[in-house]
Amino acid sequence: MPQNLIFDFDGTLADTFESALELLNELAERRGFAAVSREKALAMKELSAQEIVRQSGIPAKEIPGTILEYRKMAQRRVALLPPVPGMADTLRALHARGARLGVVSSNGRDNILAFLRNNGLDRLFLFVHSELSLFGKHRRLLAALRQHRLEAAQTLYIGDETRDIEAARKAGLPVACVAWGFNSPELLRAHRPDYLLARPAELLDIAFPNPNQPPSAP
Repeated sequence: MPQNLIFDFDGTLADTFESALELLNELAERRGFAAVSREKALAMKELSAQEIVRQSGIPAKEIPGTILEYRKMAQRRVALLPPVPGMADTLRALHARGARLGVVSSNGRDNILAFLRNNGLDRLFLFVHSELSLFGKHRRLLAALRQHRLEAAQTLYIGDETRDIEAARKAGLPVACVAWGFNSPELLRAHRPDYLLARPAELLDIAFPNPNQPPSAP
């Protein structure tokens, strides 16, 4: 069973939806992009990352710079966000049982570290890695496996988007998706992750299963 757990950040460890929408519209005003209404943002939960990029109207060459500017704007706000309800206790329980924890995210490393420190979680994590490219996360996952000598078969990636499923598969990892993140549970289920979690505590059943009650797959 996987006892190395690598987490996405936005929407998985931290509930960043409201903050991200506010920042996105500030960025849109700065760069001359169309604003995103709350209704449109909620509708995006049914879209993959590729579909969102195509519909955004942002030229491909401007996407890396846009992401970098977003990270800088988000740094102070992200640090003040709370973890998803139940996540902090689950992380502490996993760590106490010997699970090795890491983060691989498209958010900035400094942002994630500030969030973890602010919530007293930084000492639980073996590593935090950031990947600027929206669709290059699998490379960072593979690098993390090599650098920290983690076996793929014993490592679970946990995310909240269809691109997290794609990244995990490219890296040869099993993947769990969370029902409280960016993409809807229905869209995630259609992409067939190994697990679909309704609450953080279910990770304990996956990493340290009760032989009399195996975890349920989606």
